[in-house]
Amino acid sequence: MNPSGKAEKKLTAGQYSLTDLLWLVAYFALLAAAAGGIVRGRSWAIATYDTSEATEQWQEWKSAATEMSKSPETVKRKPPKSDLPPAVVLMKDYFGICLVGGVGLTAVLLAAIMLMLRGALANSQPFVDRSSPEPKSATKH
Repeated sequence: MNPSGKAEKKLTAGQYSLTDLLWLVAYFALLAAAAGGIVRGRSWAIATYDTSEATEQWQEWKSAATEMSKSPETVKRKPPKSDLPPAVVLMKDYFGICLVGGVGLTAVLLAAIMLMLRGALANSQPFVDRSSPEPKSATKH
C-alpha cells in the first residue's frame, strides 16, 4: 500500500497492458521506417551518383578545385583525393556507420518523445492543493 491507502498496481513479466504493447509496436514500427528510409536513400544515392556521367562531373569539379587551390586569391584547401563522388563513397564504404548512427539516434529521440507523450496522456489523479491557505491580511492596499 502507498501512503494514500490505495493498493499499488505492480506489473511483473508477462503482465503488460494492451496500451503498453501498442506503444512498443509503434516504437519498433517507427524504427523500422527510419531504417527503411536510410536504405532507400542509399539506393537512391548510388543510382544517382554511381553513374559514368556523375563520375565525369565529379572529375571535372575535382580538377577545377585542384586548380583553384593553387591560386593565391582563394583559401588554401586540400584537393579531393577520391575518384568517386562523396555520396557514393559514403553510401558504399560507410553505410553501416550511417545506418547504426541514424537508427540509434532515432531510437533515443523517439523513446524520449514517446515517454513524454505517455506521461502527458496518462490517466492520473487530478492535482489537489493540500497546502494551508494563505492568511488574509488585515489591511488592504
